[in-house]
Amino acid sequence: MQKPIVFLAIFISLSFLFACGNKKAPKEKEPVKKENNAELSYESYLQLKKSKSVVFIISEMKNQGVGYVELPSDLSKYSLITDKNKMTMMFGMLSTNIAYEKILGNKPEMPGHMDLHLQFARKLNADPYLVAFFYTNLDRLKGNKIDNDLLKELESELDKYQVELVDRLKGVDDDFLVYYTLGVLTEMTYYKIYLTGTLSSGTDYDTMKDSYLAFVSNLFESEKYGEYARMFKPITDIILNTGNSNTISDEEKKKIILEAINKVRNKVFL
Repeated sequence: MQKPIVFLAIFISLSFLFACGNKKAPKEKEPVKKENNAELSYESYLQLKKSKSVVFIISEMKNQGVGYVELPSDLSKYSLITDKNKMTMMFGMLSTNIAYEKILGNKPEMPGHMDLHLQFARKLNADPYLVAFFYTNLDRLKGNKIDNDLLKELESELDKYQVELVDRLKGVDDDFLVYYTLGVLTEMTYYKIYLTGTLSSGTDYDTMKDSYLAFVSNLFESEKYGEYARMFKPITDIILNTGNSNTISDEEKKKIILEAINKVRNKVFL
């Protein structure tokens, strides 16, 4: 069966000089460059292109020896939401959950999850190419031992896919890119904290820090996306060291992050 997933990010800023008589004015910040019809900046798209696929992140966790833990899953909550942005976040959350269950949990069949995932893909008009690629790699990985060679091969393929995904959607469906990414980030942060108790090591941590969280922090002042993006600020303050996190213990940091994630989840499912 073929089905959907999609993913994410990029941006850049410039500066310029104004002339004032024979004197040059100090450099000032230029409006952020955007693609035609785009809601995001050029640099934001670049950030998304650097993001690792959720399939790769879960595979890397398995290669690191992270064990599977049965997590509660109430699929009935997903069917109650009609808001498109919330549905898109749920789609990202559900995609992450499916990757976790199939790759770390070695579950061959998940009919309830898969049917729901396909329903969301249809309602959101997700790109068929993205759907097919997601499921092809899940089938390839489930039940298989993941070693460094397979991980390297997988990373190369998924990085190319990620770039193509963003190129296909930028300026066409930026809402999908943003809210899907927020959904993936929500679940990945929870899994990382819940399963390993830390956010401070591994490629999965680096990709969240250098692309996902950097991308989200750039949306804090966005009129359109800021409401949801700012809910991640307690997390970015800690992981990107932009707040007073150096004075907080590791246990308190984990507590703050989990509280932030639960607030995001509650907002999405209400």
